[in-house]
Amino acid sequence: MIVVIKKEERIEITIPKKFSEKHIGSFINDLYDCLEKYPNYSYNFDFTHTEWIANQNLLLLSGLIKYLYNSGKNLHNSGKKLNIKLLPDGYKGLNKRKVEAVCELWYTWQFINIFDKEKYDFANYIERFGNDTLETLCKEYKVTIAIYKNKLSLDLYDNQISVIPFVSLNYIENARYENTMNAQLKPVYDLNSVINKQLKEKKCEHPFVSKTLSAIITKELYDNFLDHFVKQKSIFQCNQDWAFMSISLKRERIEDDQELFKSNFNNEEIRQSKSFFFEDNKYKNENLIQFSFLDFGAGIVETLKEQYKKENKIEILDLFTQIDDNDVLKYAFKHNSSR
Repeated sequence: MIVVIKKEERIEITIPKKFSEKHIGSFINDLYDCLEKYPNYSYNFDFTHTEWIANQNLLLLSGLIKYLYNSGKNLHNSGKKLNIKLLPDGYKGLNKRKVEAVCELWYTWQFINIFDKEKYDFANYIERFGNDTLETLCKEYKVTIAIYKNKLSLDLYDNQISVIPFVSLNYIENARYENTMNAQLKPVYDLNSVINKQLKEKKCEHPFVSKTLSAIITKELYDNFLDHFVKQKSIFQCNQDWAFMSISLKRERIEDDQELFKSNFNNEEIRQSKSFFFEDNKYKNENLIQFSFLDFGAGIVETLKEQYKKENKIEILDLFTQIDDNDVLKYAFKHNSSR
């Protein structure tokens, strides 16, 4: 489980060896608690134990770090608000797999996109990590860095999962013009074609990657973000705000190892999703497209609460009349309740 600890005036976040969808709920709960109680604390992220991070977890961490980096840089000039550790102290316990994992994070996922490209100031926030750090370590541990630097491969984790790099979508007020939206979403469309190409090579088609369907869904999500994001209600205060998205292709495995599949499911997924992955108690070994969209706005509950009160004729909230957030979320799925 991911560990969030308050220590002096900083929050220590230790990413475990495997950080999966199953851990997101508890992590978000701990994170929001810290952000509300200790808004001026610094945040330390320790990736030194990590070997595998689920795609949407990677998106969540990257979006969070991008906001902390920018809020600290723009609004808290009195001190650095962010510190990241990718490599262990003195490289203790470092091995080839760990070096490959950092290369995947840095080059394939393009973690560098979080930071100011013009200043290349990532070295001010990541401990013992400079422009030539990975090249030096790759030579020492016989890792072919050209595969990652030249983007010949978009694969993570033993060629089982392909991802598009980390994508940030700017919040722009009144961005309703077609050209403006398309300019923001162009990286998404370009990188979506990578997934499409890989599916065709595997002789596997999927309706989501068609230009029409993916464009409709992506535009709708981005448009929804632009409609409902309220800067004053965001937990972060930056000069610029973002939504984030990712697409990954999880390939079917050649060996149909049901025991391994069941073990991975129990360790990685929430139990409510079992019907999606299993049929007749057998894991469906299929190609899966994972699409994630993230923003740090007020949220569905906050957005629809007044509308929910009005429709349910709730005039006053008091000790005897309270609104359950789950009821508002269920209401969001009703026809015409929201977009």
